[in-house]
Amino acid sequence: PSKRNLLRHQRLARSPWAGGSVIVPATATIANITVLMRLSLPSWLSPLQAASGAPRLWIGTQPGGEQGSIHVVDFDSATGEFARPRKVVDIPNPSWLCPGPRPGILHTVVEQGGPSGGRVCTFDVRGRRARLLGEVRSMGEYPCHLTLAPDGSFLVVANYGGGVCRLPLGADGAVGASGSPIVTPLPRSRAHWVGFRDGTLWVADFGHDCLRLIEQSGREVHTVRFPSGAGPRTIAWHPHLPVCFVACESDNTVRVVSTPTGEARIVGEHSLLPPAVHVRSVAAHVATDASGQFVYASNRGHDSVAVFEVSPTGGLTPCGHASSGGAHPRHFTLDPTGRWLIVANRDSNNVVPIPVHEGRPGQARKPAHVRAPSSVTFVNGE
Repeated sequence: PSKRNLLRHQRLARSPWAGGSVIVPATATIANITVLMRLSLPSWLSPLQAASGAPRLWIGTQPGGEQGSIHVVDFDSATGEFARPRKVVDIPNPSWLCPGPRPGILHTVVEQGGPSGGRVCTFDVRGRRARLLGEVRSMGEYPCHLTLAPDGSFLVVANYGGGVCRLPLGADGAVGASGSPIVTPLPRSRAHWVGFRDGTLWVADFGHDCLRLIEQSGREVHTVRFPSGAGPRTIAWHPHLPVCFVACESDNTVRVVSTPTGEARIVGEHSLLPPAVHVRSVAAHVATDASGQFVYASNRGHDSVAVFEVSPTGGLTPCGHASSGGAHPRHFTLDPTGRWLIVANRDSNNVVPIPVHEGRPGQARKPAHVRAPSSVTFVNGE
């Protein structure tokens, strides 16, 4: 069973930041990871083939248990069309993908529990294949989010069932050396998201309904408390203003939080559902566009993407909803042009492109079909 079934409904982060990998053949099986070698196809068999070095969409999945896979697909931003997705790795529950410090590097969690906990793996994804560069234990159960340090020397992993840890990266950009704890797990603590802002590590603690701000010494310097049962899940930084936007899973809201470290506090709150709509729905992902003029947040249940316009001071004004084009939109991303929202609908097994015009999403287009997609990210191939 997935961590959600085991842990989610229980209402339940010390070492300084600081800056050997395993190389395997292109076709190999190591610790339940199967890297699939694929033959190059002639261009006439792949009409939407991306130019060499162009970003490709990589898709992580969350089917549960020992199952899972990573896929790659070319996307034509001029037409909104996908080529046929190609499975390149069989790996249990690669539910979150994180691009590395340089082109062609992709990290993933292996979201598992049990005595040995989960893992983090690094792949070389240049071209249309994936080569395992290294793997390491995540030092906790159910790793669900990764972030890259500002200097690119290490990863931070959020273990939903076991604290927050630092994983050093080798000269090749891969994991391999053992990690160290940053935030030790507290009773009922459920780390769901991690990210850096102005040198401070922010941790979304779903279980304690708070954001924890951690300095380089490992000391928690500030805590932003949320209403009981809010369930802060993911954070999106505004690109210019001193605010962030927090998707709160359990009460299906987005909250605006000021970001100066010693003054961080909630300054706004908005429902993610349309007025007078009462359906069982929980928030998943939140993101801004590149300009910071719009915020998007996904609803699992209502199966939509809520859209907000951002004021010059960081406040939000609701401006509608777009269908996600499927069920359970767990994650989404904007394509490199900013003209398409790419939505991973886990429970309907599809990845859907949605055109964006002047910040507003339109009608969902023809999807790509992948089992249980949970994370989507564009990675430069070279």
